[in-house]
Amino acid sequence: MANSDGSIRLFGRFARVTALAALGAILILILILSPAGVFAQSASSTRLSRPSTPHVLSVSETSTRISLPAASAAPVRLSTGGLFDAFRQSPVPPATSRPQPKQTIFSGASVSALFPVKRLQMLQGRDLVVLVDKSSSMRTMDAPGGLSRWDWTARELSTLSGQLGRIPDTRLDVIFFDSGTRKYTGVKLNALPSIYADNSPSGGTDVARAMREELENLVARQSQGGAVRPRPMLMAVITDGAPSSSRALKDLIIDTTRKLSSPAQLKITFLQVGSENQGNRLLPELDHGLVQEGAAFDIVKSRTFADLIRSGLVNALIDAVS
Repeated sequence: MANSDGSIRLFGRFARVTALAALGAILILILILSPAGVFAQSASSTRLSRPSTPHVLSVSETSTRISLPAASAAPVRLSTGGLFDAFRQSPVPPATSRPQPKQTIFSGASVSALFPVKRLQMLQGRDLVVLVDKSSSMRTMDAPGGLSRWDWTARELSTLSGQLGRIPDTRLDVIFFDSGTRKYTGVKLNALPSIYADNSPSGGTDVARAMREELENLVARQSQGGAVRPRPMLMAVITDGAPSSSRALKDLIIDTTRKLSSPAQLKITFLQVGSENQGNRLLPELDHGLVQEGAAFDIVKSRTFADLIRSGLVNALIDAVS
């Protein structure tokens, strides 16, 4: 009987040990497979905790997955609130190209090295009157640098104004014209942005009307005489097409030359912007044909858009008086 009792007690101890061993194996297996066994995160800091059995961990650059060795169980995903959740909440924006700055139109005297002062002085002592076409077609985007004809003209006018600031005794008046006119006197570089903000392309191309008042005033000053002679005028007409009436324009110029005592008192240069065929046909007639039609002097020069692109507005005006 005693032997029987001892056997029972021995069997009971063995069963308890076996149960504990099995429970321990289950706990170890849970620790290995559970995400909480791989990563432990406290409320105050985020850190990695290794399980009791070492494993080699590898983190993919493009996915928040943790891969265990091949002999281990399948890859395990992180739970919400895991180590890499902060990166998912604040993703890095995709790389984009930096936007290019908009081209500065009113750059002024940024190319001063191209215009020696001695050459600029050929404009000294003159009244410069620049007539700018603001008809609807000036919106056409066919000028260099991806600019419209209107913006390209603004850039050239800005360069002219900046260069004139380098020499004394010059004055620049700007007249915008379509079916009507708007005049700005004594224009300086810093005033051009606001001037252009007040104007935009619209309407037709009445060049003769825009020129008439200026030429009549010049003739009136010349006829007054006196000890002080009026300043000579250089008029530039920047336009992209044929005028509303080419006959009226020719007659105005011819009549004006007959009232001048010298061709040095007035020079007119027509500058084409864009590639309108009607404008291209009219330019040679104004440049070379007015004397044959009765003009007293040849005071007109002209440039096609291709020529104007190569020379720029400043050189075109200097060439008009040289």
